[in-house]
Amino acid sequence: MSKFVIICTKGTIPEVHKKKIALIEKLILPNNLSPNPSQHIGDHSLSISIINPNNTLKVNDKAVCLGQMIKPKHDWQKPLGDIPTDGNFTILRFDKDLLEIVGDRVGYRTIWYYCNDNIFIASSSQRAIIAYLEKFTPNDQVYKWMLSSGTIGPDLSWDKNITKCKPDSTITLDRKKWKISIHTQPFNITPSTFNIESAQQKFYNILSNIFQNIQLNNNSWSLPLSGGYDSRALLYFLKKESDSSINTITWGTKDSINNLKSDAYIAKQVAKHFHAKNQFLEINTEAEYTHSVLQRFLVASEGRIDKISGYVDGMNLWNKLFQSGVNGIIRGDQALGCHTVKSKNEVYHDAGLTTFEKFANTRKIDNLLGDYQQIVPNYLEQQSTESLQSWCERLYQTYRIPTVISALNEIKLNFVEVISPYFSKSILDFIRQLPDEHRSNKKLFISIINQLNIDIPLASENSHLNKKVWLRKPKVLNEITEYLFYSHSANHIFPKEYLNYVVENIEEKQPSTFQKSMRKIKNEMLKTGKPIDINNILFRSYIIAKMNDLIKEDLKQMKNLSIKSEFSKTL
Repeated sequence: MSKFVIICTKGTIPEVHKKKIALIEKLILPNNLSPNPSQHIGDHSLSISIINPNNTLKVNDKAVCLGQMIKPKHDWQKPLGDIPTDGNFTILRFDKDLLEIVGDRVGYRTIWYYCNDNIFIASSSQRAIIAYLEKFTPNDQVYKWMLSSGTIGPDLSWDKNITKCKPDSTITLDRKKWKISIHTQPFNITPSTFNIESAQQKFYNILSNIFQNIQLNNNSWSLPLSGGYDSRALLYFLKKESDSSINTITWGTKDSINNLKSDAYIAKQVAKHFHAKNQFLEINTEAEYTHSVLQRFLVASEGRIDKISGYVDGMNLWNKLFQSGVNGIIRGDQALGCHTVKSKNEVYHDAGLTTFEKFANTRKIDNLLGDYQQIVPNYLEQQSTESLQSWCERLYQTYRIPTVISALNEIKLNFVEVISPYFSKSILDFIRQLPDEHRSNKKLFISIINQLNIDIPLASENSHLNKKVWLRKPKVLNEITEYLFYSHSANHIFPKEYLNYVVENIEEKQPSTFQKSMRKIKNEMLKTGKPIDINNILFRSYIIAKMNDLIKEDLKQMKNLSIKSEFSKTL
């Protein structure tokens, strides 16, 4: 649940540092959250600040672990020491010579950093780095990625000078030589032949071993339960390996609990099957003013993602969990196998790596936007030795998880700790050895779960308010369009013709089933990609403009603080 900020300087940390960190804490947390007191460790030239820590945090005077390690060795606290095989974590550790930051296997917890000749800053927050430096260099490469994919794109930050750490990487700063080295483990999918029965047993044993060694206080951890395979498997293994009861939670709109096909309804049946408690938490879509909903979403997500449907209550659900003493949640995010894909276009869409040309209706928008670039890095393209399916798997693990799933994870980390046992190294290593035909569609994993005799159907409808529906509400459209027309950033970033076109073409009603069918037929006849929702374009334009304005406001407050601090020295 904690955010971290590391400051390391060549000389002594400036006197204004503590005031800066205190202000950053207020800036980067949602305004409905009353955080726990921050914790700080360090020395004369290094400071590690943990913002909103809870009892899950492992910390001593020279090391911090955010998240959960499974069976760590004693020297995990020392630079160049042990890196636990399993778990989801970020490790921060230092001595007088070295500072080391250890990331997780799939980039589930994002690490951002900046370094020049005098200062090194790393954080789980881009805004924290920008605010501390009091300098913002907007990165316009983000804009097209946000508009076409709803993310800030591969390896990008809102600021050109901030670098995103790649998955399975370690950053080491030699404090004396002032030199950074980064070690990234190579990603390999190495399919091997195997017997299906023995593979099932081996995988079952790996899963059991993970859950035997997770050390959680079940009273302060909750399992979000849906109607799918992944969360019911988590509940099975947690119950199997634990003597205490497991608290499960499910959230959704008020009506979803009575929908026999929904996640909310099916989850309750799954919990009953395992004799587990299940608490339903309502996402009240009318609980907050639209302005508050949007503001808190952007602060919590830092504008990295547009998937707002689970947060349209203004983050009230997550604040209630925090206030009720829930320290962490156990999620079923996974990389157990992608859907079967038949074309490159399917791979791009499954991974969320969607550029403008992947859609049927973006040519006009693209022309109106101007010269903003959108580049897919070479390492994300299909390699000559890769099958389509293995490429899809690699994109999922090296792009979608650290870009999309990590961004969603960071929203929750404002309030609670988050772990996903399926991202443990031993599970990922095993999955990467499976042949395509047994890895795709999670085939091997599902074959194991189907043998557990959980005779409850899978949910076919989620319990959230559909984002398309929310983005057609008049009060939402009014808030967004008004902001875009009056925001200085919006008018600086987007040509007037672009904004007029988007606003003139927004839809206030959901397309009928007939309209959807006709659009699909038309796209197939023209052999074009599926169209992008123009209301999504509107919302994503808002995210771009609003994040630029939020960051500029951060800088104003930080500069005022610095001016006051300098003035106080003269008194």
